[in-house]
Amino acid sequence: MKYLQKLVFLIVTVFLPISLFSQTDLTENSFTLGLGVAVDLSHFSIPINIISKYRLEPEINLILLNRERDDTESKSTILDVGVGFFSLHAFDQFNIYYGIRTGYSLLDSETKREGSDPSTSKTNGFYFSPAVGSEFYPIDRFSLGAELIFHYSSLNIKSSGEEEEGSLWTLRTLGRVYVRFFIW
Repeated sequence: MKYLQKLVFLIVTVFLPISLFSQTDLTENSFTLGLGVAVDLSHFSIPINIISKYRLEPEINLILLNRERDDTESKSTILDVGVGFFSLHAFDQFNIYYGIRTGYSLLDSETKREGSDPSTSKTNGFYFSPAVGSEFYPIDRFSLGAELIFHYSSLNIKSSGEEEEGSLWTLRTLGRVYVRFFIW
């Protein structure tokens, strides 16, 4: 993890300023393509602004969990792959946007207990998340933003340990802080 943090720091401090100051101004009807990352480094996106009024944002969210407690070890992988559709409203150095994020979720988990066979669980389904956010452009092509998400997911569960099947739905709010860099 420290290696990844050093790599991100190097990219931001060396390559980002060079690219930012060599760009031209955005026009009213411009098409822009960028890279976005949530501050916790688990959510990555590719924001695509279309005629400065709409944004299409493919996204991937990856979380790896590992827990050891007493005689039990649990490992989980969560992967969300989706896309966001947003309407943009620009005000000087600020954008306000609203729309939806939707996609597919996968969760694989394995639990090992000392003296017994491991149990696995596979969960998959979809998510639908209305979202509203704002971003600030301190310099051209670089933004800092925050987003409030109302996340609904519907999941199917298959567990090998007890040979169970079931379903689950969740409704929760999420807050994300973003850094976005528009490269084109």
